[in-house]
Amino acid sequence: MEFGILLGLLLIGSGMILAEDSYSTMYDHVNVEAILFNERVFKQYMACLLDRGPCTPEAHALRNVLPDALATNCIKCNNRQKEIAKTVMAHLRYHRPEVWDLFVQKYDPEEVYVESFAKFLEEDR
Repeated sequence: MEFGILLGLLLIGSGMILAEDSYSTMYDHVNVEAILFNERVFKQYMACLLDRGPCTPEAHALRNVLPDALATNCIKCNNRQKEIAKTVMAHLRYHRPEVWDLFVQKYDPEEVYVESFAKFLEEDR
């Protein structure tokens, strides 16, 4: 069950918006570490992504693109977005496994994408 969280935080950090061939670069500058290590902000993002609370515009954009990014191993992501995704997901998998499990339950309950996404996470690391 190592799938949804990686992309969740990756996309959270970048706040990507779904486009035709790629995701918007509008939020590529977001400091992902600032989100991951600020408990208040982290909880706000997680509440949004798990449909348990209100969303900021960035978190809402992420929530909209997350299912597609997970299903396609972030094929529409640019290099910065892939880097963000891998950072976020690795953090969730290894430091916040309880949150990782919630993401997997929400975004991949049948565990269809877990294995392929785990391979994506290990690329270029």
